[in-house]
Amino acid sequence: MDAGRPCTVTEALDAYAADLKARGGHPANAAHLSPTLASKTCRYCIDLARACSGWGDSLATKIKSATVNRLFKGLKAALNLAATHDTSVG
Repeated sequence: MDAGRPCTVTEALDAYAADLKARGGHPANAAHLSPTLASKTCRYCIDLARACSGWGDSLATKIKSATVNRLFKGLKAALNLAATHDTSVG
């Protein structure tokens, strides 16, 4: 991630996957999202999540709740890791 500009979700997920691998975790635990969301900045995703707090509940009606949890856990961990490197996140 480049400290001079806001990171994208893709960059945050890639960094999280590398962090998992370095700590002996499984890099596949990093969430895989649609290209539309992946190209957005982490700040955008945090703002979107706050504005759409019921989004996860609506997803659970379309896919298994375990899948929703797995996606959100990976995304949350990636955004938290990005926040340690990008002061615009948080």
